[in-house]
Amino acid sequence: YLFNIEMGLIINDSVAVHLTGKFLHEGQEVSLIVGTGINTCFEIPFWQLPENKRPNYTEYSATLKAIINAEAGFLGSGMINITPFDSPSDLDCYMPLEFVTAGKWLPLALQKILRHYNYFQPELTSIDGQLLVAIVEGNVKLNVDQACMKFVCEVCKMLLERGAFYLTVTLLAI
Repeated sequence: YLFNIEMGLIINDSVAVHLTGKFLHEGQEVSLIVGTGINTCFEIPFWQLPENKRPNYTEYSATLKAIINAEAGFLGSGMINITPFDSPSDLDCYMPLEFVTAGKWLPLALQKILRHYNYFQPELTSIDGQLLVAIVEGNVKLNVDQACMKFVCEVCKMLLERGAFYLTVTLLAI
C-alpha cells in the first residue's frame, strides 16, 4: 500500500480533551486525564501569564484566556501520605499524586498489599485499573475464595477512595 502522509497539527492529549470538553460543555475551564499518569488543563486570563510567557501582542482582549497544560503527577510532595505499597522503588522521579491516583499504579499497589498480607494468588497478577473498578462495582468474580475476594474488594475501595480524595483536592486547588 502506498500512500502519502501530510503532517497537520500535533496536540497533547490533555489539551485535546480540554478543547473537546469545551466544545461539548460551554463554560468548562478545567479538564483532567487520569490514566497511566495525571494530566490537567486549565484556563487563566491571558494577562495573568508571566510577561516572558506571553506572545508579543500589543493588545490583549479582557476575555482572552490561555490554556495551561500541566503534568500534575508531581504535585503533593510532603502532603500526600505515600506508603511503602505506593512508591515504586526503581523510579528516579517522584510523582506522589500519580502514585496514589493513576490507573497504572493503583493495581501495582494492590498487588503489593496482597503479597504483604498473604492474599496474593496467580489470578490476581493481571489486574489493571479497569478491573480494579469492576471489582469494587461487583461486576467481576475472580477465581479466588470468598475471604480473599472480600479482602481484595475492600483494598480496591480504599485505594480508589483515597485517590478520589487527592484528585478532588487537586481540582479544587487548580
